[in-house]
Amino acid sequence: MNMTPLIDVTFQLIIFFMLVSNIIGQEAVPMKVPQLTDPQTRQLGESDRVVVNVIPNDDAASTPWVQVGLTRLRSTDRAAINEALTEAVSNNANVQVVLRADGSLNYQQVRPIITAIRDAGVSIVHLVAQDAPGSPGNPESPANADGSGEGGTP
Repeated sequence: MNMTPLIDVTFQLIIFFMLVSNIIGQEAVPMKVPQLTDPQTRQLGESDRVVVNVIPNDDAASTPWVQVGLTRLRSTDRAAINEALTEAVSNNANVQVVLRADGSLNYQQVRPIITAIRDAGVSIVHLVAQDAPGSPGNPESPANADGSGEGGTP
């Protein structure tokens, strides 16, 4: 029995998964999102979503970056942001936007991005935040020490 085709397929699978993990890693920009004390949360699926990251600059007074999917743009370039969002909506009418903004940003820096999302025709926008350490929805909170994800009292 010839093992060469099996080895070739195995190597191609390894390369495929390495590439996919790199692409997913680029979409998840490291940032400190705001914490909530009493969140109304749910998990989203992978399909029908576009991730929009609002990334602060090193200089807090300057304008932040906006990353739509894998495309990074200046937040002052409204036309490019609107074009990227409109393209995502035109590919899928049921698309939902997941908006991740760093907790160090002011609302005045995020509001134009929300307006651009609305202007692109997106009807559902999900804001990403982190549960506070003691909140019922946080798996690391003392109420969830069993790892069930269920809080204490409702």
